[in-house]
Amino acid sequence: MYITSRLLRAASGASQLTAAAVVSEAVDHIGETHGVQFNVGVQIGGDPLLIGVSGAFEHLSGYETLITALGEDQTFQSILQSGEGVLSDTIEDTIWRSRMEPGEPEKFTQVSTANIVLTSVAEAMAFCAEVASTASSTVNRDVGFATAVTGNRSRVLWIGYSGSLAEIEADGEQLEASADYLDLFKRSDGLVVPNSLEQHIWQQLG
Repeated sequence: MYITSRLLRAASGASQLTAAAVVSEAVDHIGETHGVQFNVGVQIGGDPLLIGVSGAFEHLSGYETLITALGEDQTFQSILQSGEGVLSDTIEDTIWRSRMEPGEPEKFTQVSTANIVLTSVAEAMAFCAEVASTASSTVNRDVGFATAVTGNRSRVLWIGYSGSLAEIEADGEQLEASADYLDLFKRSDGLVVPNSLEQHIWQQLG
């Protein structure tokens, strides 16, 4: 399974709602016309101008087929043109390979990223999988794990879904109280690049 992510930016705070509406319209069109579902979200407690779009594909050939079809889809192109002036020209795409599947998408998504030490890639990958397994068993919720296919190949990602911010808070308290989970930080030396861990919360639109 592959996860595609696209980060877009609203041109300004004043255009954020309009920009999100344009992106949501484009994603709805893709689902209705091409049968491919994407999630649209905005960051909570992060960059308020960022708009994220993510999708899942069993094989990269499916992603290629969609990209080709969208290039010939005049309605889709018109929707994109309507975003001129409300969306900036800054776009960041990343393709991830899912190593462990997360649960079903919910209203909120927790995304944690880090960089692994590539000279110890096998051990680092196994360690990251253990992080996902330990977190999953601690919060009783499936936490996914993925590695970057494009961009910085040392990047890894953990992803989990929650129905509310209260659930996210409760999960954090459980993890902080887990000796097994906290021990993972001590064991990360030589496997994860120091100070590379980042966490973001996304709220799904629609």
